[in-house]
Amino acid sequence: MDLSSLTQTSISLPFITATADGPKHIDTTLTRVKFEELCSDLLDRLRGPVETALKDANLSFKDLDEVILVGGSTHIPAVQELVRKMTGKEPNVNVDKMVKEAEKFAKEDKEKRDAIDTKNQADSVLYQTKKQLKELGDKVPGPVKVKGYAKVKELKDAISGGSTQAIKMQWLH
Repeated sequence: MDLSSLTQTSISLPFITATADGPKHIDTTLTRVKFEELCSDLLDRLRGPVETALKDANLSFKDLDEVILVGGSTHIPAVQELVRKMTGKEPNVNVDKMVKEAEKFAKEDKEKRDAIDTKNQADSVLYQTKKQLKELGDKVPGPVKVKGYAKVKELKDAISGGSTQAIKMQWLH
């Protein structure tokens, strides 16, 4: 992380191992140049997936309006430089715009997730209720069975109607 903003950093790992002579430590300096040298094969391997993704989308670098980098390794200056060279664009590492957009859609996402969870739970209740009514068969008194199947139909109708609130009202009561 230090090498994202500095040209060198100290690495100090005390007591990394022990020998008959006592504990051993690592205390060294790592330069950005050496780090990039150690990572060069990884950087070279970045090109292929990016080019493949564009090809699969029938796009070229000139079709891109903006390149947004996200994730830890995108802070590495060599990764940013590779993006500049490949795309001819300054990479956007500003994750604030994206955070604001995520916050903007958070309520909508929560509502969608709630709708999906509610439908899944209702489907499970439907399945379990029908299964129990079938397995118990004649052991269930007629009026109880009629009421059970009526509730199953109401819940099934609520699910097909797609209203999360209607589904909740049917299986919470």
